[in-house]
Amino acid sequence: MNEHWITVKEATICNKCKENTIVQQVNRGTLQYKYISGKGRGGKQLRILLESLSPEAQRNYLKEQKKTTSGDAEKILLDRMSADKRDQLEEKLLITRKYIEFRDNYPHKDHVKQFVKYMKKHYPMIEFKTERLAVWAARYKEQGAAGLIDLRGCRSKGNTSLTKEMQEMFLKYYLTDKKPSIKQCYDDVSDSFNGKVPHISSFKRFLKTVPDQTLIKYRGGNKNFDDNCLPSIQTDYESIESNYEWIADHHQFDVIVNDKGKVGRAWLSTWIDRRSRYIVGYVINLREPNSDIVLDSFTEAVKNCGIPKRIQIDNGKNYKVHDLFSRDSPYALAAELKAAVRISLPYNAKAKSIERAFRSIESFNKMLESYCGDRPDNRPESMKMTNDKIQDKVMTYEEFKETAANVINLYNNTPHSGKGMNGRTPYQCYKEEFKEPMQKLGDKELLNIMRRRTRCVKVTKNGIKFAELGGIDYYSDELVMYHFGEKVYAKYFTNDVKSIHVYAENGAFIGAVPSKPLYVYGAGEEVNAQVIRDNNKSKRKIREYAKSFYPHGISVPTIEDVYKRRSEAFGEPDFSDIPKTFLLDPEKRMEHERIYAEEQAIDAAAKKKFVFPTEDDDYDYELSLSRRYANE
Repeated sequence: MNEHWITVKEATICNKCKENTIVQQVNRGTLQYKYISGKGRGGKQLRILLESLSPEAQRNYLKEQKKTTSGDAEKILLDRMSADKRDQLEEKLLITRKYIEFRDNYPHKDHVKQFVKYMKKHYPMIEFKTERLAVWAARYKEQGAAGLIDLRGCRSKGNTSLTKEMQEMFLKYYLTDKKPSIKQCYDDVSDSFNGKVPHISSFKRFLKTVPDQTLIKYRGGNKNFDDNCLPSIQTDYESIESNYEWIADHHQFDVIVNDKGKVGRAWLSTWIDRRSRYIVGYVINLREPNSDIVLDSFTEAVKNCGIPKRIQIDNGKNYKVHDLFSRDSPYALAAELKAAVRISLPYNAKAKSIERAFRSIESFNKMLESYCGDRPDNRPESMKMTNDKIQDKVMTYEEFKETAANVINLYNNTPHSGKGMNGRTPYQCYKEEFKEPMQKLGDKELLNIMRRRTRCVKVTKNGIKFAELGGIDYYSDELVMYHFGEKVYAKYFTNDVKSIHVYAENGAFIGAVPSKPLYVYGAGEEVNAQVIRDNNKSKRKIREYAKSFYPHGISVPTIEDVYKRRSEAFGEPDFSDIPKTFLLDPEKRMEHERIYAEEQAIDAAAKKKFVFPTEDDDYDYELSLSRRYANE
């Protein structure tokens, strides 16, 4: 480090004190000093190290030097500063110069608040305290760069070190999409190392070595990284023909309108031809887009320009609903039109050239009195007012729809500089780039095909009921008689659901089915009586239909006779061909034979009628008993 030694007289001027005070500080060891050869006591002169003086004294010295040779003074200042201190000086110079320029050109009193917003937007990595701005500006005006430097700790120049562990810990805290400030991450690292870390400027200088791609990926998010850092595939537009692919999307106009006292912004739901960038169809609404509006805008496009071979839709559910452009439903609108469906990557605006069309349309809208900007920061000063004050100033919704139609027509007929356009307008390019005839639908076909579709449900005794139609029952005798228990779906117009067109699961048309009348309490006896009569008539019709399949006038064997005949056909079971052996030995078998014989004798005796003996038979009876016991 370059050391700067000054005389005792110069030190007294810096400290604004007497020479004795400087000598006393030298004797106490509070100042660093040395002796050099020269005139003085013993041929020596006392010199004081400038860096050992207080920061205020150092500034006073540089201030005095600036009066004569400011360039040399600043050079002395920079030479004895560490890299950290130089970084701090560069930041302070940038902040101070920008502040002075902003303050002198901003006429309002809140210039500090607005300057902070300006710095956060253009220099988000630089942090500073607002209360120091006026002090820095005054010092810079009086002393130049020397007035901004913090000379504390200059003697530690070159002694600090930012270890790899500190760097990695700092990056671990800093590289997150929560976007913490450098100061927050620095404080966390400092706490982990018990405060034994270099100055924050060392971390700022280290952060400059981190690639921008890394900062964008981890602090800006994957989408920001993909959009700004990763290469994209370029489309060869000249290899595409008109009506090969249409792209769909919604856009909210940057124009405020008044709809009968209600202030808001209208929505544009549109389809654009990829090859020519020509807007083939659109719908403007005040309400937020839904699947019905998607169908309306697509119907308008098909009516104007036929059917595309393929469509590219947003990842939103309004487009992927099962009956419109779902790739999984065999009876969706896209399947019926034989149009392939491609889904854009989520949150990837660059993948859809329609975003360029929206920007072009808004460039026309900037000339409108009701234009409000694409975000609050860009809102014109004349539009910064409450809705009740702005409603009389903006155009009506009907006026805007007419203007928007004219703007879209202007866009379609304005030369385009995109790839493959060759300076042509979207309208010219669309007409000239057809390679096959435009596929059109007749008025009746268009009316029948461009309808919403329900999911499949089973036909019950009360007909059919669809959740998409609010649970209304639709009934006809023919539907229940011929398709009971089958799965069906329906097509319907959103503005009229009194009747629907029912189709079998395979797409075969079944018929038009009306909504089923309800029994309503309080509707009148005659009305409800007619409902009851109609229901009874349907019951009789269903009964007759069910009975018509029952066979009459034929006699058949009883089911008992059928069972008997079928059972006798099997015959008696025969196990004679199965080899056999006895489980018990002969002695056990003889024992069981004896038991069986005695049981038989007892049963036989029990069946004989007992007769009491007479006196004449006493002798014979006793004789028979004696013989019986003798045998036993």
